[in-house]
Amino acid sequence: MERCNLQPGELNLYVAYGGKDEFNIAAQVESFLYVARQRGVEVSVNYDPNGRHDLATGHRLMAGALQWAADRVPRSR
Repeated sequence: MERCNLQPGELNLYVAYGGKDEFNIAAQVESFLYVARQRGVEVSVNYDPNGRHDLATGHRLMAGALQWAADRVPRSR
């Protein structure tokens, strides 16, 4: 965000993560979200407090990610 001087509204961002990820992803995501908020950049978030770094969590979070993306794809008439 800083290197590219990302401004509010320039890019749609989405992050989905689990709170019990054994790679400390939650702390990294929270840091990213903090920087985004400071810049006024909106990020859509899907958080699973019991989610881990595993396939089951990925499956639970995937539906939200796909819906978020689908909502941003122009529909043909």
